[in-house]
Amino acid sequence: MSLPRERFGTSLSPNRLANATADWPRPPCVRAASPHHRKLGAGYAALPQWLDGVSDVILDPLWRSRTTGIQNDRRLPGTTSPRVRSPWLAANVSGILRAVSPSSHIYCRGGSVLPSDYQVYNSSNGNVIVHIASMSFGWGIGTDDGGNHYLTYDRDWDNFVYYMQTLTFVSAGNRGDIDDEITSPAKALNVVTVGNSGDSNDAMSGDSSAKDPQTKNQKPEISAPGNMITAGGHSLSGTSMAAPHAAGFAADLMSEYTWYQLRPALSKALLLAGSTKPVNGGANAAGVGGLNFVDSYHGATSSWWAGNNSSYAYYDSIDSSPSNGFIEREVFLNSALSNVRVVFAWLNRGDYTYSHRDDTHPIGMDMDIAIYDPNGALVGGSASWDNPYEMVNFDPLVSGTYVVRINRFSNRDTISKFHAGLVINFDW
Repeated sequence: MSLPRERFGTSLSPNRLANATADWPRPPCVRAASPHHRKLGAGYAALPQWLDGVSDVILDPLWRSRTTGIQNDRRLPGTTSPRVRSPWLAANVSGILRAVSPSSHIYCRGGSVLPSDYQVYNSSNGNVIVHIASMSFGWGIGTDDGGNHYLTYDRDWDNFVYYMQTLTFVSAGNRGDIDDEITSPAKALNVVTVGNSGDSNDAMSGDSSAKDPQTKNQKPEISAPGNMITAGGHSLSGTSMAAPHAAGFAADLMSEYTWYQLRPALSKALLLAGSTKPVNGGANAAGVGGLNFVDSYHGATSSWWAGNNSSYAYYDSIDSSPSNGFIEREVFLNSALSNVRVVFAWLNRGDYTYSHRDDTHPIGMDMDIAIYDPNGALVGGSASWDNPYEMVNFDPLVSGTYVVRINRFSNRDTISKFHAGLVINFDW
């Protein structure tokens, strides 16, 4: 019998990217956080897409692989005919991915089609395994199909992330000035939904969707540049341009730090912990903040857990305070540090969420976190009812060992796996 797995990521040194980021006056989301130093123009729109990223990572579904000048791209079998607008949208989205992650391998596919098991896991015949999906398209808008309802479309993408362990980014939708509805599958709990912000003014676009869905989980989680992005020979605006910014960065990150591959909960925690760029427009529209390449690469320490539902008790039995009902993680923090952000994220089964979408709390597993300083004093906590992540921000006032206490408040979906990740980020 195999035991559940628990692992720890090493702290990322702030010097790893010192040369690559020395010329950045601030962390703009329009440069690749990689040694390639490709600059990306500014602009975006909204559609479906998924590509695949970085030499042994991947990203995105596009309408079509008419991406002139894009290298290392491949059109997947079953690609359907593009819509009238799709060629330039595909070119723009692919151009963004290529600029942010120059060494990515991109797979293109028509329509919003989930990757198959073969495409995700098979590396024969020169295929690169898919680790990231990026989706710039949405359905389920308007009163004819329920507006903010959690649809089968959302369920299927939640199941995809849950079973395939593939980090997925989805554009929030461009209905902020209509009804503000998040489009599907951006309502899915396991995906990272991305809103559209302007990199020139650090403000959310007025048409970026931000209304929380039927399942009450807060959307979007993060924001990224999406106003007038010039890439692939076209200048476009919208959340469709924001999603590939985040996906391309994740591909760069997974190539550098391979322990994030095939751990979507951990990777999501990292993206949220590193999205510290202030964005005007309010938390409801911007999520936890703007994508910040430098913060995500610089200082972060991570832990992850993978096992069946009962493995929570196993992890509790082997931590610093065994079998007290909590999973605890200790980390040393110096009082000279500032802006510590702790994010804990976990996966939920789409099938459960869909079956219980009309419940007061549809989420299958409800987790909370609390942070204690070296003297045992509570410095912060997070206990949302419906989000598949919890986040705490604080400044360490004393140096020493801090304790992150993870509590499974509710375990409604008792057949769900326990797949979770914790990331602690801070300014040096």
